[in-house]
This record gives sequence, structure tokens and C-alpha cells, in this order.
Amino acid sequence: MKTKSLPAAILLAGLSLYSLSAPPLRAQQNKQIEQLGKEKLKLQRENDPVGRTKTQIKIADILLVLTGDALRDSDFERMRNYLNEYVAAIQDAHDTMMSSGRDAQKRAGGFKDLEIALRRHMRQLQDMGESLTLDLREPVEKARNQAAEIRDVILKALFGGQNV
Repeated sequence: MKTKSLPAAILLAGLSLYSLSAPPLRAQQNKQIEQLGKEKLKLQRENDPVGRTKTQIKIADILLVLTGDALRDSDFERMRNYLNEYVAAIQDAHDTMMSSGRDAQKRAGGFKDLEIALRRHMRQLQDMGESLTLDLREPVEKARNQAAEIRDVILKALFGGQNV
């Protein structure tokens, strides 16, 4: 009788240790939301185009994490809201760099950062989209397509239209 209850006791002890060592998901989400607020405040104070772009990239990164959390929670409305904010963030970063007057081929800072981030984001969005049914995939695909369009413009600015 004791030998049958031993594996159950070990399993219960392991689960208890795991639950103590893993931070709660809500606490992680709250931390991400708090960080998002800090980055948005930083963005309001930032005047340098490269600094603004890097801050927008951080905001976009956080929004994709929150999008993934909403997806795991099956909260598709929240997912769509975060995706809309994400698209606004990358569009603002793009607009900031394109209107900065900087030559992307000679002074690539900001342009290059945005291109690298968008490449990473496109992979993340692809993974998210593949985890959804076709009817729920549209907002993710729309955000991915927007990231791809912006990335193409940035690549043309960096390398010249004929070289892309």
C-alpha cells in the first residue's frame, strides 16, 4: 500500500515545487503592461528619431508578447487590440525614420534596428497565425503583411531600390 502512494506523493511534491518556482502568468502580464506604460512615457519625451524608433521597437516587442498571452487565453478581442497597437507602433517607427531626413545608406542607425526587429516580428506573427484557425487568423496575417510592407520600404532605403 505504501509503494502505490509513494509515486503520487512524489508527483504532488513536484507539482508543488513547480507552482512555487514558476511566477504566475498574471504577474508576468502585469509586468509587461507596466513596462509598456513606461516605454510609452519614454516615447513622449524622446525627440531623437533613432531613439524614438528604438523605443517604438521595444513597445512593439511588448505588444507581441501581450498578443501571445491573449492568444493563449483565447481572448481574441484583446489579441486584436494588441495587434492594432502593434501595427500603429511599427508604422510610427517607420514614419519617424522616413521623415528624419537621415540617409539610410550612410547613417543606417534606426533603419537597421527596425528592419531586424520587423524580420523577427514577422516570424513571431507567422507562428501565431499557424496556431489559429483560418477564421481567427486574419488580424494576425494583416499585422504580418503590414510588417512585411514596412520592412520592404526600409530595405529599399538601406540598399537602394535596385538592389532589393
